[in-house]
Amino acid sequence: MKVKEIYVGENKEIPSVATQVINIILAECDIQCLQCQYSNCAEYEMSIDSIVNKVKGLSPDNVFIVGGELAIFNNLPILCGALLSLNKTVYLKINGAIPLSTIPDGIHKIIKIIIPENLDAEKNFDFLYVENLSLIEKNDFLELSLTSPAKMENAVNFVHDLEFHELEIGIIFLIDSNAIDYAESVKKIKGILKTERTKSILHFVNK
Repeated sequence: MKVKEIYVGENKEIPSVATQVINIILAECDIQCLQCQYSNCAEYEMSIDSIVNKVKGLSPDNVFIVGGELAIFNNLPILCGALLSLNKTVYLKINGAIPLSTIPDGIHKIIKIIIPENLDAEKNFDFLYVENLSLIEKNDFLELSLTSPAKMENAVNFVHDLEFHELEIGIIFLIDSNAIDYAESVKKIKGILKTERTKSILHFVNK
């Protein structure tokens, strides 16, 4: 597998985990995000055994794996199974526009959704693979990426639609403070949301 980095450190991208985690940064990706912090990092080949052996020597119980886009790694299930066999809790951050059926059981998923500027009246969520709604589990998180004020209402409407599907999962609002005011955005989003249950599973992250 192409790997950019494996290290122990804090990770704000896992809302329920405040301690140090083992971060595994893989290299393959199917999109080119301008803000990607890993795009210019060096990469090198590592076998799954080599990755597992390195993780085995590290003490944190939580492992966070991010891409690139993880779902394009055909041997990802093997890596996940090997990490689970070490009694690690494994978190994957993946793109919401791909099928979650490729992700093995027992893995906590952080599903990144880039909210579009415009959302049509038919709620055609082409930025989310629709079948994923039946595969999302209680311990998973949806991360809604906001990079402009115009996306805020669309993101909240999307959360309301998830409530209609009775999904009780964590919701992360990832707010780009370079584009919109972080504190004011958090205040506004909290004010728009309809139910206390939804508010109780919210997390806000400043990019």
